[in-house]
Amino acid sequence: MKRLLAAAAALALSAPPAAADNYTLTATSSSFAFVAGQTSQTVNVVVTNDTGVATPANFMANWQLTLVLVPQAGSPGNLLFNTPVTSTNSPLPPNYVFPGSFAGLSVTNNAPHTTLSANDFDSVAAGSQVPTAPGANLLQLTVVASSPTIAGAYDLFAVRGLANTSWANPANTQVAFANVPFNPSGMDRLATFTVTPEPASVLLVCGLAAAGAWTRRCQRPGRP
Repeated sequence: MKRLLAAAAALALSAPPAAADNYTLTATSSSFAFVAGQTSQTVNVVVTNDTGVATPANFMANWQLTLVLVPQAGSPGNLLFNTPVTSTNSPLPPNYVFPGSFAGLSVTNNAPHTTLSANDFDSVAAGSQVPTAPGANLLQLTVVASSPTIAGAYDLFAVRGLANTSWANPANTQVAFANVPFNPSGMDRLATFTVTPEPASVLLVCGLAAAGAWTRRCQRPGRP
């Protein structure tokens, strides 16, 4: 999987771009709801610019993301990244930030599928202007529940860090997204999924529980 060059990391520390446009990373919505036995709706990871008059030196030439799914306290099981799958040429989302990919959108989505990383380079060496709201898409994803019976809330985070979540200008200087800084280390929430159990699974669990209670009742000593 191609990654941003280590040389860019050194350059980013020594010569940050002057008056860089502020790029913000978000999801299609801050909250989603779906049934555990189904696949979630498609979620777009979106980038927006705070200015409509971008400086060419601050155009986006490449980007990288590290995303994680984390259950909130008390929520059982996990959410898993369903799509995109691991690929060196993943399909580009609609309204993509670049007119095309230089060598293919690269995605790593391996077991246990709670972490997903992706990166891409612009087919245009001079980079592309990131639009103001509603912005442009970097990635499309769907998630699934680890079990059809789970119910709870689960967060989608972007992981901070020069080697995790960043974008780069045509000079290959890496820059942090406005809402996902490089320091201190940590994660920033992009969205929350609220999951309800699959109705059939709930009925099955209730039925088994009722059957167990009836069996125990029938096995009581002295019962006629």
